[in-house]
Amino acid sequence: MTINLQDYIAGGFYITHYMSRPAWMQADLIPDEYLSLSGCISDRLPVASSWLTDVPDEAKNLGMTPDLWESFKEWSNDNLGKQFGYPDTFYTLEAARRILKHYFPIPNQLMIMGIGLHKSRVQAFLTQHQDSGDYYGVYKVLSQLHVLREGALIKGLEVLGYGNGINHSWLCYNMEWQCHQKLGIAPNDAGLLGESDADAVNAYVNENEGGWSWQPWLVVQYPSD
Repeated sequence: MTINLQDYIAGGFYITHYMSRPAWMQADLIPDEYLSLSGCISDRLPVASSWLTDVPDEAKNLGMTPDLWESFKEWSNDNLGKQFGYPDTFYTLEAARRILKHYFPIPNQLMIMGIGLHKSRVQAFLTQHQDSGDYYGVYKVLSQLHVLREGALIKGLEVLGYGNGINHSWLCYNMEWQCHQKLGIAPNDAGLLGESDADAVNAYVNENEGGWSWQPWLVVQYPSD
């Protein structure tokens, strides 16, 4: 996949892992294990969760223990708006790496993922969401206008819906079947898209599924140390 990281503005960093395809996704289009940065269909470490007594399912699925959750909640409460933004976006790669190392000491399949929006789309996005944007991590990181850092493994693009942070994916709405039928588009072996396919899917989703600010985000993986 020929994509230039310099063309994409960073929108934040996340701790997650591959997800098992649910029964309602198309098995002939979505791989058994897929990647997503949607808060609806992926496990992302919830960082703005200091009010929760029990370990939330997303964190539990990533391997967080109750003892570490208590400590993590204190960090989360102290660092909201400093090292991460609501609901689960780390501002820097270094912050995500520190949390992964400190709170997940047992080797596992967790990954640090970054997202980026093509520079041609950034200003319109920032203008559209400027009234409430600074409260949300992805907006704050994007507004710094830093290109994605080198050293990333490009996984593909995902059409994601922004509301109060990144919430939904085109996959949440079974759009993989519709886009395959109408546009001839199929995701790659991570469940993600190439640039031109992502642009086409984004246009289709915007026409057919309102309620969110849909954009094609580049998804990349960074080394954990």
